[in-house]
Amino acid sequence: MKTIAVSSAASRQNKGFTLIELLVVIVIMAILSSLILAAVSAARRYADLTRSRAEVQAIKTAWTAYQHEYQRWPAVPGNDQPEYIKVKIGGNIARTLQGEDLDNNNPRKVNLVTFQRLTPAGDPINSWYAVSAGTWPDEAYYYCTFDVHYNHIVDGTGDENEPPKDSVRQDVIVWTINPNYPVGERRRLVASWQ
Repeated sequence: MKTIAVSSAASRQNKGFTLIELLVVIVIMAILSSLILAAVSAARRYADLTRSRAEVQAIKTAWTAYQHEYQRWPAVPGNDQPEYIKVKIGGNIARTLQGEDLDNNNPRKVNLVTFQRLTPAGDPINSWYAVSAGTWPDEAYYYCTFDVHYNHIVDGTGDENEPPKDSVRQDVIVWTINPNYPVGERRRLVASWQ
């Protein structure tokens, strides 16, 4: 009678995976998932920045088209032509850009821009804030400043925390705030002149 020797590899096939092997696989899967989550988070932050940059440029282009259409800047409540006027893009100003004639600012009702993200009140907000939030901090909005002297220079504020610090050689500038960076860091400002 012949005896058949069973190798240890063949007997191991019947047993399955050991506990150590399963733990190693679980650890590898956890490491891979954390790397994927970090990459997705970075991609999402970059997408928010890209959307906000595009919106800033669209608003600047809309204001330039407005100035070419009407040969003036819009009337802004409280605007008595000071050297520096920070205008929040919201309320009647936002609706003016969207083709409504409020405050006699858009009598031809030219639609100059379509905002990507609007609050329920119709105010455009940047990509870092949820539309459904209910209340939004000032840094959620877009702002602009016009060349009120018509010399192709927007005067600076001289203040690090109030853009633009220095004068900018443009007819209109637009900006918003990236809340992922601390106050004073250059990357915090998403601006049409940078």
